[in-house]
Amino acid sequence: MRNVETHGELVGLGGEMSKSVLYTVGHKDTYDPFLGRDDFMKVGKRDDYGGGVVFLTFEEAQDFLDDRNGDDYRVYGLVTDIENTYEKDGRRYLIEDAKIVEVDDENFS
Repeated sequence: MRNVETHGELVGLGGEMSKSVLYTVGHKDTYDPFLGRDDFMKVGKRDDYGGGVVFLTFEEAQDFLDDRNGDDYRVYGLVTDIENTYEKDGRRYLIEDAKIVEVDDENFS
């Protein structure tokens, strides 16, 4: 499991330029097989799509799942920063695509 030890702070991921880690949620069966691929991205805003949902903290994303009994879903990291999001109706969404990474939820208990 990729270990992203800090959230909302600068991290280094495989030589990439350091960026903040934000969070999203995804279906485990859909997301997990693609973890570790450089081209595994959460989709940003398009003409016909508002962009993937983004949470600023791991806890906020987990609370979202807990409120919806999201047992088939889990929290994932997004290598991006808050400037790549916009707020609408109390929720944040991606503007540009962002790389999805695995986070170790044991770091956030």
